Amino acid sequence: MIYSYTDVLAEFGVGSAHPGGFLLTKELLSTLPIKKENRILDCGCGTGQTASYLSSTFHCDVTAIDAHPVMIEKARNRFNAEDQSTRLIKASIEAMPLPDLTFDILISESAAVFTDLGRTLREYARVLKPEGTLLLNEMVLLEPLKEEEELKIKDMYGVNELLYTDEWLKRLSEVGFSTIHSCLASPVSSLLDQQQDRGNDFFPSDEINPHFHELLAKHQQLSRTFASKLGFLLVIAERKK
Repeated sequence: MIYSYTDVLAEFGVGSAHPGGFLLTKELLSTLPIKKENRILDCGCGTGQTASYLSSTFHCDVTAIDAHPVMIEKARNRFNAEDQSTRLIKASIEAMPLPDLTFDILISESAAVFTDLGRTLREYARVLKPEGTLLLNEMVLLEPLKEEEELKIKDMYGVNELLYTDEWLKRLSEVGFSTIHSCLASPVSSLLDQQQDRGNDFFPSDEINPHFHELLAKHQQLSRTFASKLGFLLVIAERKK
């Protein structure tokens, strides 16, 4: 059986696998004027750490969506343990079973890059209300890669495309995000030497296949090998009216 990087994250139950971890998530959320009456969608919610924080901190209407069955199970266990009413949906973010123009804020943390980007970004724009806000933290290409390097990264992470910052912004503009409130691209190298726990939590499965440990080690090695060429892109964008 062939396992993916997402399978690894699910089995180890990593709460915030995206660069910057949960501390960065909280920092970014603090910049948004979130109100109790807002409806928020967490795309690719994983084990539900961000969605749970939104619910408990802002007491707003939160929907969390993920396609991975293990992630969904761990998110459900989290919400039940914390007695939260967060709505949890098992579905692909490429085709979300949600009505148009529904959400005030949409969060995408290392989620879109693992999908068909064109379909996913169109879905993001579709479900957001006019002038709704997209908070995006996704993989970005900072320097050119050799063909074999690009293939190695795509194979490891199961991604179809590696985009530069201007390409991300063009894609967002094409689907209807007319205003970019902030945009920052940082290399992975800016995080590798941080010693502090970046606020992540872990809900590992009872038994973890040894192969997952090998894949995790491979991920860590790739992160260091391409620390200056790969980075994370932080964007806060507004859907046009």
